[in-house]
Order: sequence, then structure tokens, then C-alpha cells
Amino acid sequence: MRFSRARRVSLALAGAIALQLSSAHNLFADGKTDFYAQEAQKLFYGTTTNAKQAGVAGSTNVTSSDSSAVVNNPAGLGLNHGGDISATYGHNEISGNDAIDYHEFNEDINTGQILMNFPLSPTADSTPEYGNFGFGWTGHHGDADDTVNTEDTDNQVHGAWGIEVADGVSVGYGLSYFHSKQTTDVSRFKQTDGFRHNFGVQSTDGEVTTGANFYFANGTYDLTGINPDRSTARGESDYAEHGFELGASSAMGDGMTVSGAIQYANYDVDGDFIRGAPGTTVGGNEGGQFFSPKLGLEQAFNDWLVGRVGYRYLGLNNWFFGREDISDDIHGSAKSNAWSAGLGVVIPTGMHYFPKVNIDYAAEYREIAYGDWQHTVTVSFPFTLCEPM
Repeated sequence: MRFSRARRVSLALAGAIALQLSSAHNLFADGKTDFYAQEAQKLFYGTTTNAKQAGVAGSTNVTSSDSSAVVNNPAGLGLNHGGDISATYGHNEISGNDAIDYHEFNEDINTGQILMNFPLSPTADSTPEYGNFGFGWTGHHGDADDTVNTEDTDNQVHGAWGIEVADGVSVGYGLSYFHSKQTTDVSRFKQTDGFRHNFGVQSTDGEVTTGANFYFANGTYDLTGINPDRSTARGESDYAEHGFELGASSAMGDGMTVSGAIQYANYDVDGDFIRGAPGTTVGGNEGGQFFSPKLGLEQAFNDWLVGRVGYRYLGLNNWFFGREDISDDIHGSAKSNAWSAGLGVVIPTGMHYFPKVNIDYAAEYREIAYGDWQHTVTVSFPFTLCEPM
């Protein structure tokens, strides 16, 4: 099969960027830093990617217009002519070394997500007159076999709206509420007032789609330090996060789409020091930054089967724990390369209002600590509310 010059240039550029970023990985990253920096990041305000996007390493997060736009870029809803219902399940793992005795261990994380969007005053041949509204839920539960038995639970409720404001151009706003908890044998964190605000824009000419999402989030965790005699000390930690994601995808012909994105986030904690068990404290100031370039390629083989591959560099940089119980070898960066692949199957239903069912699967391998895997499955049902013509 012969490739056009534009496609050859795009593929060569994608390969060159991936190779350059891959060479930047620190092969001797400490397993303690790898785990505890990622564990700290989970207490902030991240979102979940569905299997279709995970297959291309999340490079289409801000250029998608299905129900995933509810959490990734609300402007995508404004370019959706109809509606979509999706359900996602994911299993993730984080490996590393224990901060106390340095033994190797894993945390298993199960994630679920249900999203839906529907048009407001739909039309048969254009985007909805009053835009598109979406809502949903995301949750996860993690359980680690470290020395202090770390366990965390997170529930998120989402709402978003997007509208086309010019030909092929849309804007949107989304709000997510976070109810989060992390417990160990020596501490408890609980948040009931976390909020994330998303502001998005998306543009398409039918072949090239660009998107941008800007956000800020904040909330307060109630902290509890637990002593060996089960007495407790209490305090608070204020969590704040802001960031953006910029992306573009281009249809290259013959069923191929190439996509790329850049994600950035800044994390900051202003917290009380709470004395717990002897030699340990809870809370304190901490923070870091996250930088992630992403590349993806999708190929439709026929009307019912799609293949996807992707690469992203995960740079969780310069994480600092401002607590006197933390040893110097935990401060630092948790950087890795991540490679993904996935398949999508389209099943026609023969029904007008629900014309098809999409089933997508993705697997990602991250070169961090002892090698971590994530598996994601999504089932989605696009629909229309317009009568047959």
C-alpha cells in the first residue's frame, strides 16, 4: 500500500517524537518515588479515559464529541448531532517499593464510569439548536498491600453543556463534584467538597479537528492521624489543581486518523502537620507538576473493525512531600513511557433511534517501577431523537 507524502511525513514525525521522549526515561527510577508520587496524584482531580481514547494513549481526549466530552472537553458536546450512552470499566495497577521496609508491592485499582449526553431541541441535519447536555458518574477503588494497608475510594458526579457558536466551532463548560477518601493504618483523608471547572473549545472542518480544555479545581481534605492507642489528632489540607490539554486529530484517508495532544497540570497542597503514630506525621505542604505529550493512530479496517495504537510520556515532575517523616529518597519525579493498543467493534442494530453498538477495548503498558498494566473496556450506544426522514 502506498502512502501519500503528507501521511509519510506525519508518521515519520510521530515516530521521531516518540523515540526522543522514550530515550528520556530514567531506567533507574526509584520504586518508592514511582509509587508514592502516583499515589499522591490520585488525591487530586483527574478524570478517566474511555477505551476508545485509551487505545490512542488519550490523544483524542479533547477532540472527541461523544459522551466522553462530558469529562474531557465539554465543547465536544456542541458538535454532537445526537446523543450517546456509554459504560466503562477499567483495571489498573501501580507497583513500587514500600516506604518503611522497601518490599515490592502492588495496588490494584478498579474504575467504573457511566456517561450520557442528549441534544436540546435536536434537528435532523445540523447540531442541536440549544446545544447538547451531558452528565454522569465516575468512581474508583484502590487497595494496596503495603505496610500500612493503603485503601482509597473516589466518587465523581459530572455535568456539562456545549453548543456550536459558529460553523464547526463550539464552546462548553463542565462541572464535576468529588467525594474522596483514603485510609491507612495510621491516617485517614476525607474530602466532601471537591469541585473541578472545565472550559473548552473545539473546531472542525470535517477532516481536521482541534480542541482545548482549561480547568481549575480545589477542595479540602479532613485529616486524621491515628496513634497506636487509637487516639487521634485532626487537621485540614487544602488541595488545588489547574491545567490544560491541547489536541488535534486529522483524517489521512483510507480510514486512517492521526492524533496528538499535550497535557499539563500543576498540583499544590497547603496542609496542617498532624502527629500520628511515633515517627510519622500526616498532612503538610506538597506539590508537583505533570506533563504528558501523546500520539495516536487509528485505522478502520472495514465498516465494523477499528485498530488503535498510541504512545504517551508521563512526566510527574519534582514531587515534594513537606513532611518530616518523609525520607529524601521519596521526593523526586516519577517519569515513564506508556504504550497502548486497542480494538473497536461496531455492531449495527437495524434500529433507527439506536443504529449501532460500539464495543472498545484498550491495554496500556507503563515502563515504571516493575511495569504496570491498565485494561479498559467501553460499551457505547449512540442514538438520535429525530424522526426518520
